[in-house]
Amino acid sequence: MAEAFMEINFKEVQRLTEEMKSTAEKIRRETDLTGMEILSATKAAWISSNADIFAGKEVKVLERIGEISSDLDRLSNDIFERAELIYEMEQRNILLTGATGHVFI
Repeated sequence: MAEAFMEINFKEVQRLTEEMKSTAEKIRRETDLTGMEILSATKAAWISSNADIFAGKEVKVLERIGEISSDLDRLSNDIFERAELIYEMEQRNILLTGATGHVFI
């Protein structure tokens, strides 16, 4: 029963990390496409020195959103790697505790 429970939880971690990766990619794609469209539209509709300042701030925001999506992608990889390590260690523990002559202290 414990092994089945472990399998289910590991599969859930896999699913969640894939969902995080997908979200990070959607954020990155949306920022690249829509962000640049908004920036272009702003520049086309508003011509002044203040527009340039505002556009500069828009670029910084878009860059920060890109960094956050990269952080989310990295975080999902870290979570998956650690979950995989825990899963492998638990598999070994199951094998060890099931071994003949094993004394559990």
